[in-house]
Amino acid sequence: MIVLGTAISDVKNREIELRRDVTDDDVVDVIRKSIKRRREAIELYLTAKRDDLVSKERVELETLEGYLPAQVDDAEIRAAVRAALAGGATNIGAVMGRVIPHNLNRTLLTRLLDLERSGGYQVDQQARMNLRLIPQYGGTVGGVRRSALLDVGNWNEDSLAEDTDLTYRLFLRGWDVVYQNRSECYEEVPENWPTRIRQIQRWTRGHNQCLRKYLFPLLRFPRHLTFWQVIDGALLLGVFAVAPVLLLGWALATTLFFMGYQYSEGILVLLAVASYSTLGNFAAFFEVATACRLDGSRNRIRLLPFLSLGFLVNLLAIARATLSRRSWLAAPSTGPKWEKTERYRAASGAAGA
Repeated sequence: MIVLGTAISDVKNREIELRRDVTDDDVVDVIRKSIKRRREAIELYLTAKRDDLVSKERVELETLEGYLPAQVDDAEIRAAVRAALAGGATNIGAVMGRVIPHNLNRTLLTRLLDLERSGGYQVDQQARMNLRLIPQYGGTVGGVRRSALLDVGNWNEDSLAEDTDLTYRLFLRGWDVVYQNRSECYEEVPENWPTRIRQIQRWTRGHNQCLRKYLFPLLRFPRHLTFWQVIDGALLLGVFAVAPVLLLGWALATTLFFMGYQYSEGILVLLAVASYSTLGNFAAFFEVATACRLDGSRNRIRLLPFLSLGFLVNLLAIARATLSRRSWLAAPSTGPKWEKTERYRAASGAAGA
């Protein structure tokens, strides 16, 4: 079949790229990426109502899935968990996996969010895990140890970012959060900008509530946390509070320019680099580019310039939410206002996350 010939070609290209013989894990990784591309193609063809191409892609998808290792049954999973606990993994409070948009081919926004998710999980979360910093538990895909949840006082129903809230309570109580990149979950992401803005503003308010509650306890440098875990955790808490600072910096720089302030050449170069870094967000761009390469779907890199649009929209939405009283005050007695994210599937009972 053509699909097998294509898979063999992909394996050979992987071998050339690695400059060594491929291992079984390398081959499995190539097959998984081929499966992912076909799932994306099926979603695209379903939207275009090309049933003939959908059938073709599904046949190829099933063929490739037959070459993956057999799925582990429940008994083997339980045995592996018991073995891990016996080996000393007794302080793991939560485990989370990677989130992948299910509706990525709907609009430009869904494609941009797919890029953000790729960089945020495939690179950022994996790096935090590898460097033993603070992987942030995300509630979309993951599991929490019951004893750990009870130890930290169960879920915080007054939080708009209950997963972030749980992350910090776990770490402050001596539990670890583990990120597992190969555990994937497909979710629906916002398909229009108003829904996305409401979602990011809710995240902002919830995250800033966590900043208010956990920054100072974290900066007391608990003995069970390393120095770099504390620093990383503090920076992670402040990530949404940066937006107003950036806008203020832009406003001051613009004011100084029109006031005729003369920059020296060295300062001008520094400001130019800082401005480009701020707008382009070097770190996020590099993360997205790296994730696209790791995923084997390099064509997505063509959308990279459009992330500047998403960055500007997010910047304004986050700044507005950060400057609102709801970001810093305790939740009212009636509970926080929860604005559910719109869903697009026809299935009844779909709820926002």
